[in-house]
Amino acid sequence: MTPMFLIYLGGVCLTLTLVLALLIAPFSRRFRERLGADARKFWALVILVAAFWLTPWGWPVGYASAMWDVAKGRFFIYEIPLKGENGERRAVANELQIRFGVDSLGSACGFGTLPQDDEYDRGYDRVMLAALPAHFGRDIIKECNQSASKPRTAAEWLSFYFQSVKSTPTGLELGVPERPGWWLKIDGGELERVPSGQIRLSRKAEFLGKFAYFRLSLLSLEGRDFVVFESLPWRGISAGEPQVAAISSDGKAVEATPEQETAVLASLGLAKAKPD
Repeated sequence: MTPMFLIYLGGVCLTLTLVLALLIAPFSRRFRERLGADARKFWALVILVAAFWLTPWGWPVGYASAMWDVAKGRFFIYEIPLKGENGERRAVANELQIRFGVDSLGSACGFGTLPQDDEYDRGYDRVMLAALPAHFGRDIIKECNQSASKPRTAAEWLSFYFQSVKSTPTGLELGVPERPGWWLKIDGGELERVPSGQIRLSRKAEFLGKFAYFRLSLLSLEGRDFVVFESLPWRGISAGEPQVAAISSDGKAVEATPEQETAVLASLGLAKAKPD
């Protein structure tokens, strides 16, 4: 249970206790006498309930929670402080998660709806945004924003998401690091959790993460093996053009030539948009 949930639970219980006391008091002389004898406790309850509903207690709770997480080496951001569309910020969130293990909500629409959630998130982010450059030695949000805005080839995307990519006699073998909350579908099978370690596919696989959704297809053309990388639309991130990586003689994914890419995409009935 999170600190916010516990505080909300405690505040609601205190409020119900106060309401119950006020409802009972007019009908019970004995209860009124007990309230009079313990007036300090009653007024302390009133003050706590008023503070719960009327003061911005979420900010210091978020501040303290972030300090605790930083001390434990856990890094999270509620809102990435960048201008632009939510899809752009989620692309940066994908970079932060994959490259640095910093999770986030990716955009402002992730803020909660309970009274103090916004204050909590702001207090938390104030600490965390100061702790990130101190921990990593540079502005990783700016770095990820720059890298997210640059185009990548299919071979670069494969090296971005996987520790290794290797061709085998039966298909493709991918070395997958630990990806909590990621899912995949192999060769048209069921959607299941991504295990860390080696994943083998014979023809096609779809990977679904918090800020990424892409499909890999393995095919042969003129005696060469190729991998088609397709970025699919997901959570505000628009689909990307299909891209092709070639499999080298030693079984690794390398850059495909423009002619190879055009031929492979044409064999699948796909094509890249022509530059303006």
